[in-house]
Amino acid sequence: MPGNTADDPLYIPAIRSVQQALGVGGRTYVGDCKMAALATRAFVAAGSDFYLCPLAETQLSRAERRELWRPVWDGTQALQSVWRPGPKGQPDRIVAEGSR
Repeated sequence: MPGNTADDPLYIPAIRSVQQALGVGGRTYVGDCKMAALATRAFVAAGSDFYLCPLAETQLSRAERRELWRPVWDGTQALQSVWRPGPKGQPDRIVAEGSR
């Protein structure tokens, strides 16, 4: 895209194109904060797919974020490790940790 228009309206047509080619359900779409528009996230969720994108404070306040992270900080919710595979497919090293 030339960059002279907003990105938000471009996500749903692109996702729809992927869904037509690969089907719906179980796919994860990764995007920037513009992908976090409620209509885009609702479209992805309606197709039983997933999304990963940052949410602005207008979408999830600092206080709401703190509440969501509280179980992790309190130690009542464990983090899940993401491992990089080694040369023979075995876990090599942790590259990220996150919660579901």
